[in-house]
Amino acid sequence: MKLRIPALIAAGMLVASACGGSSAGCEAVADDAIGLVQGVIDQIDALAPQDFAAIGDTLLTEFEQAFVELERRAEDADCSEEQMQDLLDERVGNLTAASDLGRLLIAQFSSEDFGG
Repeated sequence: MKLRIPALIAAGMLVASACGGSSAGCEAVADDAIGLVQGVIDQIDALAPQDFAAIGDTLLTEFEQAFVELERRAEDADCSEEQMQDLLDERVGNLTAASDLGRLLIAQFSSEDFGG
């Protein structure tokens, strides 16, 4: 389960960046993508490991569904992959975590090769 979360977030970031256009629309998608990731990290931080094991699949399913909507919005805004990656890179420093797993996820987002 722990290995699926970083992979799923990486896929979600690629989905959000898979689309080239309105900077206001693209910025909103990037803001919402980072907000979504922060929400997942916050939920993980609040859970004991045994609790995460019990609800992890539900959390991941909800995360996947939310990124489908972000993908649609990015496509509607005609956001380029480069534009979205730049916007996400600008925002990743705003992520915070209290747990080791949350910090690991943030480290993956912050890595230069993330999503590449």
